[in-house]
Amino acid sequence: MRNTWLAVGIVVGALLVAGGVESERPVVRPALQSADELEALERSMVSALDVDAQARVAEGYLLSGQSGLAIATIESAPAIVQSAPRIQDIYARALAHQGRAADALLVEERLLAQCEHAACPPWIIASASRRATLLAGLVHRGVDDEREEPEHSWVVYKQSARVAHIGAEP
Repeated sequence: MRNTWLAVGIVVGALLVAGGVESERPVVRPALQSADELEALERSMVSALDVDAQARVAEGYLLSGQSGLAIATIESAPAIVQSAPRIQDIYARALAHQGRAADALLVEERLLAQCEHAACPPWIIASASRRATLLAGLVHRGVDDEREEPEHSWVVYKQSARVAHIGAEP
């Protein structure tokens, strides 16, 4: 019996030592973008209505896994900045990462409609079209957060990957 308690004590001790103490983690992962770079971008974003600065900050948040901060950055921006195609593209991606597929689909559809009447970079049109197809499939299946229903998400992804949009209307 004494050996059993000794073994239990050793296992518990080993687990405590192996677990260690949790330390602070930076909001922005340094591998993607340093906190200093992001801070400089935030300062430039506040000082001017710079769409590129807003986009870099929001995308920096999004790439570092902070989609909520990306959404907050975009939603707090002036309307003229929010309506920029690049900002709308990042906004839709952030909403999708937050598990809000229906909202992201509305943003993508609004972006595609905007690009019909204004000059948008081809990569934004291609990205928005592809993502809108995927999001429409998710919404059609009743999936708002792809992480909660990975099986349905995978089926929708495979189906949307088969859709081909060839050429453009003259």
